[in-house]
Amino acid sequence: MSSRSHYASVRRAYDAALFYSHGPYTNWLAAACLDSLQLLPRHRLADVGGGSGGFASTLRQAVGGKRGCGSLTVVEPSGEMLDGALETPLVDAAVCSDAVGWASGGGGGSGEGGGEGEFERVLLKEVVHHLNSDDRRRLFGLLLRRRLSEGGQLCIVTRCA
Repeated sequence: MSSRSHYASVRRAYDAALFYSHGPYTNWLAAACLDSLQLLPRHRLADVGGGSGGFASTLRQAVGGKRGCGSLTVVEPSGEMLDGALETPLVDAAVCSDAVGWASGGGGGSGEGGGEGEFERVLLKEVVHHLNSDDRRRLFGLLLRRRLSEGGQLCIVTRCA
């Protein structure tokens, strides 16, 4: 099995999993994130580690976001997962990069906006546990210096076992 077909099947399983598929848990989590982010349709939102972009699209849709008003950039190290993001209508740009690389200014992107510049809102959902403590410190410093606009909001979502 090729890496591409493996991650394509991983993407299908990921999108169907309880914590990522539409349902009561996702609805509750989306409401909590919207409250934390105070997301508006005009905001530039980056979903770092956003997989196929489904969750952030749900957030954008909830506030009436659409193309031409604000933007949604999905940052994801798996190109195969990003294939799903590029198929999601409310995703404006997809960047194949890890969190630290993107925060440091790396990673171009596909689509409008390309994931460059500053963002008013940044979402790190189910990401921080993938980083060691040094990378977490580096990521947060880079976000504050390079990616999060003044007055911007950062929302970190994780689950404890």
